[in-house]
Amino acid sequence: YIHYYKGKFNAYQRTYVFTIKEAKYVSYPFLTHLLSRSLERLRTISIGSSTKYLTLGLLTNLAVAVPKYDDGVKIGEWLNVLDKKIERHELKKGSLQNLFHTLLYQLMTAQIRVNHLDLQEPQEVLRRSGGACE
Repeated sequence: YIHYYKGKFNAYQRTYVFTIKEAKYVSYPFLTHLLSRSLERLRTISIGSSTKYLTLGLLTNLAVAVPKYDDGVKIGEWLNVLDKKIERHELKKGSLQNLFHTLLYQLMTAQIRVNHLDLQEPQEVLRRSGGACE
């Protein structure tokens, strides 16, 4: 996993901490996103049989393309916005899946019936079944 921390934090065994020596060349948010999106490539170069790991030598020689600093900052900010949006949509998807499974269970156990329905609006279906609708 790749995480970005500012300030003090605990780093445990088998944890690499990246520090940018020349912060005027690359921003931390950009580097965090770049490495996060490179995880699959990092997995392919990792070594070990049952537990894969990366060595400092592999990471030291890792080549990355770095845009101008200002562009990297903007890219990092946009990617943060996109990550938050993806997270919100994944939460919504999980809620809708839970709702689907609940309604499917109620249908299969005959707690609600749909044989009397025509092509009605979802609000009407929920009202008739005693459910709530926003």
